[in-house]
Amino acid sequence: MAIEIVSQRDNRLLGRREVTFSIPSGSGLTTRKGAVAAVKENLSLKDEKLYLVSLSGHSGSRKLTGLLFVYEDEMLAKAQLPEHILTRNAPKVAKAEGKPEAKEKAEGKPEAKEKAEGKPEAKEKAKPSEGEGKPAAQEDS
Repeated sequence: MAIEIVSQRDNRLLGRREVTFSIPSGSGLTTRKGAVAAVKENLSLKDEKLYLVSLSGHSGSRKLTGLLFVYEDEMLAKAQLPEHILTRNAPKVAKAEGKPEAKEKAEGKPEAKEKAEGKPEAKEKAKPSEGEGKPAAQEDS
């Protein structure tokens, strides 16, 4: 993936480096994770924490522009960045195999089938017979 570093700015007050980058033909193909990996490889970063703040496409072209913050200390990032940015950049948690909820639903299905088989009988009993449901004709006096 071709990536161009548009600008790098050292923000000493906030303890971070702000990197603006561009991916010429990345719109629709590049994920947030892929963009971070490409910038990390391009800048030869090792242990620093990278937080992708924005990744936006341009109308009428396949160009992507992004803003990435590089922190040396994770505690600074947690103190400065909004919660949704931290959540977006957090590694995904692996899904647990055999969720208990799914097992309960699977076990509950045979019981539901048995109950469903009993329901038509109840419906048949509840149906009025042909003569019972009709009101008697009233005669005018």
